[in-house]
Amino acid sequence: MSWQIKEKTISKVGVDQEACMGCGTCVALLGEMIEMDESKGVARVKSNFPPNISADKILEVVNACPSGAIKLYDENGQVVDLS
Repeated sequence: MSWQIKEKTISKVGVDQEACMGCGTCVALLGEMIEMDESKGVARVKSNFPPNISADKILEVVNACPSGAIKLYDENGQVVDLS
């Protein structure tokens, strides 16, 4: 499974736990995919392919993250730059 966002193929969503400030915005917007790791106080991906998640929803979460911790990866595992 993959998503098309800004003409780029996204194969994986990740959380940079070093950058994450634990505000929970991503969990509130996309709890089907992201959860809080209570022991670390930061977000983590719980499922990379939950059903019925749109590319628009993923983009919304990326843009809403105040620390820029939500990362998108291509099929080669490289971070995708959406700017």
